[in-house]
Amino acid sequence: MKTLILLLLACLLPAYSWACQTGANSGDIALTNLPPQILVNAGSYSAGTILYDSGQITHPTTSITDCRGWLYALFGWSSGNAGTLVGDNIYSTSVQGIGIRVKFWLNITGEYGGDNDDFNADYSVHHIGDADLYLGKPNGSFDDKASTYYAPTYQVQLVATGGAIASNSTLTLADPISTVSILDLDGTMAISQLHVTGSTKIQLTPMGCSVDSTALNFQMGSVKTSEFNLSNKAGSAQQTLTLTCEPGTFVAMRVTAPEAEGDNSDHTVIALTSGENVATGVGVQLNLYNTPLIVNNAIYRVFSESKRTTVTNPGSEASYTIFTDPDNPGGAAASNVLTFTANYYKTGSNVTPGTANASGTITFIYQ
Repeated sequence: MKTLILLLLACLLPAYSWACQTGANSGDIALTNLPPQILVNAGSYSAGTILYDSGQITHPTTSITDCRGWLYALFGWSSGNAGTLVGDNIYSTSVQGIGIRVKFWLNITGEYGGDNDDFNADYSVHHIGDADLYLGKPNGSFDDKASTYYAPTYQVQLVATGGAIASNSTLTLADPISTVSILDLDGTMAISQLHVTGSTKIQLTPMGCSVDSTALNFQMGSVKTSEFNLSNKAGSAQQTLTLTCEPGTFVAMRVTAPEAEGDNSDHTVIALTSGENVATGVGVQLNLYNTPLIVNNAIYRVFSESKRTTVTNPGSEASYTIFTDPDNPGGAAASNVLTFTANYYKTGSNVTPGTANASGTITFIYQ
């Protein structure tokens, strides 16, 4: 006897569907001009000050096709690149005082293959982290898919969030920095990612110095008035000041003090402090490396020139500064000793005895 067994085979053929059938990541852009080091000021920054600007980086025109249903653009950060929103589309980073802002232009034409009523044309600036943006939907009889040309553009900015930036701050950016996607009826597809090519680390170096003392006291001792019979100068005392600096810092200084009357045509003589029994016909000169310093009206460069280059990228809103030669930056060394001397200087035809004290202020300027 034969037994017939009927096998019923049901073949399930999965129906796959993708969001926007073509164009995945066809608008990716690489940030190639991220410098390894940026020079910033040692003082406090106002919130919103742009410290680095990549300028506008544009991808050649490409396309998104075969999108279905209502269409939205999504502007997302990659993990670790942005913290909380701190204002004006600026997000906090891992470095205190430094925020990041990424501007983005879709540059959607709204046209593809003669069809121009599906995608909305969009040339407005958006920001990574923005809310979803409605882009349109297929329109017309028997038109269930939308397509368009687009040319994505990015602009990356590092922005001060307020206050000082810590020494040797290093910001590391994860790759990709951000992703722009299209959401349609079938799901989400990335259409543009911002990548970092080369170094993903940027060091922000505050340029400045600290001083080992807040006062210089010159003990002049007793000086005979007869010493001015042979020379306009008499008496001498020396003090040193140590500046500990970020190497390459540009350092300038100025002296502020009341000027002595009389023979003081070069404005280097400081007037004596007024009071009882004060000497007359004499003032005090302050010297750096034996060169008399002009008071009130001069700024002196203390060390060699700091060799720097200012970079302005195309389409940027701000410039930034780097060392021209990082191995030979010029400017201040890590530790610097300045030698000051003081002497009395005859300003009148006669010098009368008395107390002869003077004071002034030395201001250092760091860049």
